[in-house]
Amino acid sequence: MTPANTVTVVDEGACCATRGATAVAERGTDHGVTGSLDAADVLFKGFADPTRLRILNVLAAGELCVCDIVEILNVVQPTVSRHLAYLRRSGLVTVTRDWKFAHYRLAEAATPVHRRLLGCVAECFRGIAELDEERALAEARVGAREAAPCD
Repeated sequence: MTPANTVTVVDEGACCATRGATAVAERGTDHGVTGSLDAADVLFKGFADPTRLRILNVLAAGELCVCDIVEILNVVQPTVSRHLAYLRRSGLVTVTRDWKFAHYRLAEAATPVHRRLLGCVAECFRGIAELDEERALAEARVGAREAAPCD
């Protein structure tokens, strides 16, 4: 019998996940540190906006500066920054700062659910023309930034 404060999640082949994987999540408010239902809710809310999906998609290519994300997505900087802040609070992205530049990348997975979602970012969005084009631009930009950082 499952205790009242836990939920058993059985994965039956969900997007980019291993078939038959089972996870037991305890309720809590840790925002991604353990496998709590609340933490999963926070992660999924990070995926609940088209602009955030687009940002996650380009960050799957590697670390990018905010100015790169703005240019690739053709979205104004305040909007990109607001969504990046949400994704950072959700534990989906991390940031490093270098003088006036903020460089974002996908966060390391903290839970099995987080790992599957990051895998889905890398694979499940393929085949959507707009996202494929943006990912290709991001991959080129990541390569260019390795040779010439933001100035």
